[in-house]
Amino acid sequence: SAPLTQGLTTSFGWTTDETFVQHDVQELNRVLCDNLDEKEKKLRAGQESSISRLYRGVFCNFLRCTKCGTVKRNLEDFYDINLNIKGKHSLNECFRSLTEVEMLEGDNAVFCEVCGSKQPTEKGVKLRSLPQILNLQLLRFEMDWETMQRVKINAEISFPTYLQLDPFMEQIPAAPAALPTPPPPRLCCPRRRPPCLAPPSRPS
Repeated sequence: SAPLTQGLTTSFGWTTDETFVQHDVQELNRVLCDNLDEKEKKLRAGQESSISRLYRGVFCNFLRCTKCGTVKRNLEDFYDINLNIKGKHSLNECFRSLTEVEMLEGDNAVFCEVCGSKQPTEKGVKLRSLPQILNLQLLRFEMDWETMQRVKINAEISFPTYLQLDPFMEQIPAAPAALPTPPPPRLCCPRRRPPCLAPPSRPS
């Protein structure tokens, strides 16, 4: 017989009515991870949970003023990454789309505190850090606003043997090279002067 799932769905906070509502895999994964994370944090007060240690990465959302170059950064934790696959053929193309820089100008220009006025601004996201286990969600459904129905995207997405994500990572400026350590000060001892000898007494 099939195992009962009532205890699992109850831990999600779902009622009997919600068990008849269709939930996609991404939503199930998030609800499951959130609940496991919450339960483990209560058991291990003050310690990082296994979910955070294995699945948590960090996004860096940024706004860059095109006039003065001032950059505002906002860090955001993630446990999975949603990738738009429409018109894409590979994971690299999906990540390029995710990290593509958007230009905000005109009515969408952003106020720059340094310039003191609204300026054209670049908006984008980069990966600050990656988790040990990277969970990718391919967005295979989109809303058709004419029919008001969800339409599945049957696109074939190729996966490389090794996923190289360096081009999509935040490029943090390297720390300035440390100045060479000066040699320890040399102890300069003044030369000892020879003792002053009294002139020999002349015979009387």
